[in-house]
Amino acid sequence: MLKFRCENITKNYQGDPVIQDVTLSINSGQIVSLIGSSGVGKTTLFNVLSGLDLPDIGKVYLADEDITGQSGKVGYMQQKDLLLPYKTIIDNVSLPLMLKGESKKSARAKAEPFFATFGLEDTQKKYPHQLSGGMRQRAAFLRTYLFCDKIMLLDEPFSALDTITKRKMHKWFLDMKQKIGAGILFITHDIDEALRLSDKILIMSGVPGKITNAIEISPDLKRDDFELSLEYTQLKKQIIQNIL
Repeated sequence: MLKFRCENITKNYQGDPVIQDVTLSINSGQIVSLIGSSGVGKTTLFNVLSGLDLPDIGKVYLADEDITGQSGKVGYMQQKDLLLPYKTIIDNVSLPLMLKGESKKSARAKAEPFFATFGLEDTQKKYPHQLSGGMRQRAAFLRTYLFCDKIMLLDEPFSALDTITKRKMHKWFLDMKQKIGAGILFITHDIDEALRLSDKILIMSGVPGKITNAIEISPDLKRDDFELSLEYTQLKKQIIQNIL
């Protein structure tokens, strides 16, 4: 089973550590959420994990390959969808393949079969402004997946959506996860979202930011009435106590 991991990551700015001694791992098909207060260093960690920034201490591995500081090894979806307004949806999602050297024709041909999987049927020739917020996010997910189908880093992927759309997207996200089998690490400030979607929740706190707790969520709890259960309430209380 493919594993993405980092070991003992420390990142300093102007001589002061922003994050310190962060170690975590994600398996294929696993959803792990990273939750913590604003400014604790979550995005700094993502920049290191994605290879956009070098750690001062520590290493990042994909399987057994050291990918520290190497961009393009994992998919990274930032908070905004960043779809290019002058390109059609199929050209937007095909962009990672073209950046890797594929011709436009070849990239489109490879992206096309995934439109149904990601619930984007009949959007290929549309432009971003013609899609709803939820559909734009699906397109951004697909673009990230085509960049790397093994590991996806998602920075608050649902934060810009209204409550009803967000709930629909959560259901879609879990269904999609079963189909694509990628390992997913995502940042959220929403405790309910983390509980609803995650196999494991990592809590980041302190100055500098560190992983201070890890909460495993048993698949047996993920039944239809999970959010109404005593276990859900207890887990939510545990998270709040560890964040504050």
